[in-house]
Amino acid sequence: MSTAAVALLHDMPGLTREREAVTEPLAERMLDAMRSLLATAPLDVLKAAAAAQTGAGSLATLVSHLAEASPALAAADPEAAAIARAAGEKGQLLESVPTISAAVAAQLLGMTTEGVRKKRLRHQLLAVEYGGEWRFPAFQFDPDGHVRDGVREVLAVVARIPITGLWAQLDFLVARDAVDDGSSVSGLIVAGRVSEALTVVANYGEGGA
Repeated sequence: MSTAAVALLHDMPGLTREREAVTEPLAERMLDAMRSLLATAPLDVLKAAAAAQTGAGSLATLVSHLAEASPALAAADPEAAAIARAAGEKGQLLESVPTISAAVAAQLLGMTTEGVRKKRLRHQLLAVEYGGEWRFPAFQFDPDGHVRDGVREVLAVVARIPITGLWAQLDFLVARDAVDDGSSVSGLIVAGRVSEALTVVANYGEGGA
């Protein structure tokens, strides 16, 4: 095992013999891939990865740009390339949709992050996981930090219609073709047009059922 891999696994809590048998070769493979990415990625990709708030976010940024960062790796592992493309699409979506962290959401709402997690699990707030953390689309909160009127009702309907996955739900809510004037469901919520937002979601559910 390389020195870098030894350092990575050093003093890792809970490292049993069974886990060690898996993590040692895994660490070697991951470090080899990381060296390739860091050596070949364009400077703008490296800067974007460095700007991420967490190490997981930096890794997600590099992987999402796999085809640019390391064409050889992308060609050698088509499945990884497909995962990278999906990660890239998620990143592009988040670039167009302002989000806040669970900690910031908790601060705005005057509750713990556990309370925010429960709201997410109950479909009272929408969040997507990216870069190792849950991101809450900011359109759900008004300027005073309260959950906007209609968010809970719209999400309750969205949870019952055939849109598989939180990312697909977010994409649906921000798509700019919900009504004839080009508004999105999220835009309708922000504008206080809750009844229209509910109608759009309900009609989609009937059409997709």
